[in-house]
Amino acid sequence: MKRLLLFFVFLFAQIALSLFAGFAALGAAVPADSVRGGAQYLGVELSGRSMAEASALVEQISESQLNKGMAEFTYRETKFIFRFTEIALRADYSQLAQSLAARGSGAYYNNMFTAFIRQYGADPAPLFTVDVEAFREKLRLMKTYVDSAPVNADISYSPEEGIVHSPSWQGADLDVDGQFEYIMSAFLADPFSPMELDSNAMIAATALLVAEPRVADSMLADVDAILASIDVPVPQGHDLALLTQAAEAINKVWVPKKGAASAPFSFMRYLDEAGLSSGGGAPPEYGFVATALMHALLVCGCDYAAMEAPISPDAADYSGLPGFGIMLSAVAGDGNTDGGGAADLTDLPDFRFTNSLDSNIVIFSGIEDGELTVIVAGSSKLLGGRAAPHEIHSSIADGRAQLFKDGKKIAEQ
Repeated sequence: MKRLLLFFVFLFAQIALSLFAGFAALGAAVPADSVRGGAQYLGVELSGRSMAEASALVEQISESQLNKGMAEFTYRETKFIFRFTEIALRADYSQLAQSLAARGSGAYYNNMFTAFIRQYGADPAPLFTVDVEAFREKLRLMKTYVDSAPVNADISYSPEEGIVHSPSWQGADLDVDGQFEYIMSAFLADPFSPMELDSNAMIAATALLVAEPRVADSMLADVDAILASIDVPVPQGHDLALLTQAAEAINKVWVPKKGAASAPFSFMRYLDEAGLSSGGGAPPEYGFVATALMHALLVCGCDYAAMEAPISPDAADYSGLPGFGIMLSAVAGDGNTDGGGAADLTDLPDFRFTNSLDSNIVIFSGIEDGELTVIVAGSSKLLGGRAAPHEIHSSIADGRAQLFKDGKKIAEQ
């Protein structure tokens, strides 16, 4: 029994010695400059390989990934693609391989960025090179498509199509330097993941500068119905060209709703901005157009008390509101002059009003077939199911002019 026990002790000792010798032989077979255990690169095991083999494998994998790499940026409906091969994006593979070989940390080395940061604790930018001029040329080409001036929201009207809205657009100015820094930062955060550049993030990073339109969609959103439409025949003797100019000067003018912080509407200001002259005093054609506008505003429900209008009994040619015609005139030389006795339009009597409606409004005005048409558009909520909010008329009796709204007198001259 004792002999049998000694035999087994001897046998196990021989086996242990053999195993130890085998492990020693295996250890001797691994090169001294081999990559430590647990090191991986993009899911590929590097442990046990020589530095030369590991470096070659890292370069092969990296080149393959970089050759497939790209960045996408979509602005409005145009997509821009930056392929890394087009800008000669390359990595310093020797630094990367040394980093991977230095410490085996398994999942820590699943991408280039993490590998470099774990080893050097520094910015990974030195690991990469890029053809800066080729990159900037791509960005300059992109800039020619992206840059644009802001587009105001617009509204139009025709009897055939009714009210038609056109949306606004932000203006854009691509900063080439800012865009370069933004894309490189996005790349270095995760070199081998597809990049989809977000325009909002670019705006926050000031790589994309935006300019807001002066007229936003919200300013016209509630204008969806015709509140008033006034058609007045042009009397004989009037200058049709002057009437047309005055009507076009106030065409498509937006007036904010009640309570908005804005200056009152000024008829003369819009004529002045349109380049119309006074010629020593406003011609009667200007007053004719202003009276038609006042008429349309009253039909909409605008308060007469919120209007400042130089009513004159001499303005008798406006048939729509007898006795309530507006006369915008002055003696030549009154107010500021240009040296020839012509007063500035803004120094002459004016028709002004403040919108008293719970709706933004838009004025449409023009001359066609010998008639002046003035339309005021606004929210359909003001109509209450009627064709027009209010009925307006005036009459002259016993030498006095009276103005009525829905049968109730609201003014007397």
